Amino acid sequence: MTDATEVRNRPYTTDMAPRGFLQRKTWSQGSYLPRVEALRPYVTDRSVLDVGCSSGNWRDDWVHGQVATMASELVGIDINEPAIAELNERGYDVRFGNAEDFDLGRTFDVVMAGELIEHLENAGGMLRSARRHLKPGGRLILTTPNAFNFSNFVYRLRGIPRVNGDHTCWYCEQTLAQLLRRTGYEVVDMTYLHFESPGKVRGRIAGAARSLLPDRLSWGTLIAIAEPVASEPADDGER
Repeated sequence: MTDATEVRNRPYTTDMAPRGFLQRKTWSQGSYLPRVEALRPYVTDRSVLDVGCSSGNWRDDWVHGQVATMASELVGIDINEPAIAELNERGYDVRFGNAEDFDLGRTFDVVMAGELIEHLENAGGMLRSARRHLKPGGRLILTTPNAFNFSNFVYRLRGIPRVNGDHTCWYCEQTLAQLLRRTGYEVVDMTYLHFESPGKVRGRIAGAARSLLPDRLSWGTLIAIAEPVASEPADDGER
């Protein structure tokens, strides 16, 4: 994998940068790497807008940094002003913008939003804003925690709610597809990111258990690829 040489090998540790969904010590190895590989066919040699790009650890496997090595152009937006300032100092083009209502006055081949939609009060506003920024034939790429991941139920049975306190909702294939349709998209593909925690006995046991379950129960992250349609459905209304 190509190294993101622009990113220093250290985490951004201010309180302004929230950690990923229940981030664990092996999060980057277990999740970010296959996430980047899933994005590669869509972002390589394309102009990309990354919505909500500043969260997470800024090291070599940071998704935004990896996409920067593949895309022909990469622009990010975020509301975290200290993070924006530091990322701009590091050479990234990151601008201030509210994910629920933004306008950069231009379009891109790809708009991506990783683990963002579940944090928003107005997810429809974000999707409509993203749609305005897509070129004809462009692609929207979303990732979000899978509501039906079996481990969520296991934790709940143990009395441990597996919930990020900053989340406003959960999504599954049906609810995410419905929201995309209502905001003027056609779903091209919807699947799951497959990853393991390497080198851990617990990870190997979990992998064996997952092999017995359907994907919608086995994996923690849902990924959707969608294209804008000519117009939103007539019955969409103000949602």
